[in-house]
Amino acid sequence: DVHGPGFDFFLTGSVWLLLAECIDDAKNREPIIAHVSADNLSRIIASQEILVNNVDKTFPGINVLAAEAYMSATKYKTLFKKITGLSANTFFLNNKLEVAKEMLESGGVTIGEVADRLNFTNAPYLTAQFKAYFGVAPKEYTSKL
Repeated sequence: DVHGPGFDFFLTGSVWLLLAECIDDAKNREPIIAHVSADNLSRIIASQEILVNNVDKTFPGINVLAAEAYMSATKYKTLFKKITGLSANTFFLNNKLEVAKEMLESGGVTIGEVADRLNFTNAPYLTAQFKAYFGVAPKEYTSKL
């Protein structure tokens, strides 16, 4: 019955459930890039530049990057991912792999030498990451050049 107490109870429960879902969605929503201040945007871009220019080193860590950007680690991670679509570590690794690919294309270097120059843990780790990113192992890639 539409006018009975059971229906009122069901309707009230449904409204509260929908309201709770809306609040949950709003609470977990990432900031929209249009709402990122120009200052924060320029700090994230500067951070990207630091990462790209230091692919021959190890990943500096979120706390270091956030401090350089004058942000908390949480804010830095959120904004970096919102702006780039990637975590800072993934962004760094992807750029490192692109440089590794360029080094292999230029020839005259082994996978081990590339791993050493770009500060990968070891050649097997570089090989695994390269294959995951490019879909082909470095040795296979260079044999097709």
